[in-house]
Amino acid sequence: MYDPLTQFGDKVFIVDGGFATELERRGHNINDTLWSAKVLLEKPEDITAVHIDYLNAGADLIISSTYQATISGFMSKGFSREQAAEYIVLGTKLAVEARDRWWNENSGKGNRVKPLVGASLGCYGAFLADGSEYDGNYRLTVTEQEFISFHRERINVILEGGVLPDIWIFESVPCLEEGIAISRMLATDFPTLAAVLSFGGASDQKIRCGRTLKEAAETVFSISPKIVALGINCTSPLLIDALLESVSDVCVANHRKLLVYPNSGEEYDKAQRRFYCKDFSAEPEMFALKCVKWVQLGANGVGGCCRTTPNHIRLIRAALIEQENK
Repeated sequence: MYDPLTQFGDKVFIVDGGFATELERRGHNINDTLWSAKVLLEKPEDITAVHIDYLNAGADLIISSTYQATISGFMSKGFSREQAAEYIVLGTKLAVEARDRWWNENSGKGNRVKPLVGASLGCYGAFLADGSEYDGNYRLTVTEQEFISFHRERINVILEGGVLPDIWIFESVPCLEEGIAISRMLATDFPTLAAVLSFGGASDQKIRCGRTLKEAAETVFSISPKIVALGINCTSPLLIDALLESVSDVCVANHRKLLVYPNSGEEYDKAQRRFYCKDFSAEPEMFALKCVKWVQLGANGVGGCCRTTPNHIRLIRAALIEQENK
């Protein structure tokens, strides 16, 4: 089974951080149904710059700016199907080109291995652009075949575009029904692709639809060998310890990697389509120390999601190196 993550061996690898956060810092208003993919239309060089910032900070795996990039999403903005496909491909191309440029300039420095590029494939709720990925209630009306068609379309667009990622990352999946559909699609339609299936956590041991993360992992692993890693993303750091403890043994038993890249702890306001600090937000130093603990609890890869920055990633790398040298 092809698994690009094996290049890291037993070494912990670092996932990049929040993409939209960095685009907003550069002055972009991404309060839009396309979210960070909107910048593909406006100023793609800023997307490249964010990738480079994360690579410089220490990321071993960078993720494309295509979380909310879909054919239907772009067409709703007046673009043709062909133009929509071009923008989706561009998101992956920018990530690959940024990685290659960075590696050409930095190969052999600091004991780094060549970073990987992951194609971000947001869940069906991300396409709805109404915060549905935070509850997954759309599972009650969307059929398995609709899930499969939705995800298959974007994969085919990228494959036909010719600039391929190293790994495919299905992000913020809130419900087991969608996870099952993705797993079956990978097993039958894309037997040569390696993927990460990343769920959003909602409580100590559950994903957002109310099923346990352990059940979700066992189910998807049993369906598709192409899921080479389980992920937990865009989840409060306060929930990660218990989620890891509930599922790390399942990943080990099934020979799969385990990635955690939570958000900063801020909460998402569906009406305003923005994050805000309600009770807790992990400062970079605290976040980095938590990553050290998450590795001790079984994580093979750590990083950040919404509202985390290159500084979070820089401090994560420093904390892991310090821990390794103790």
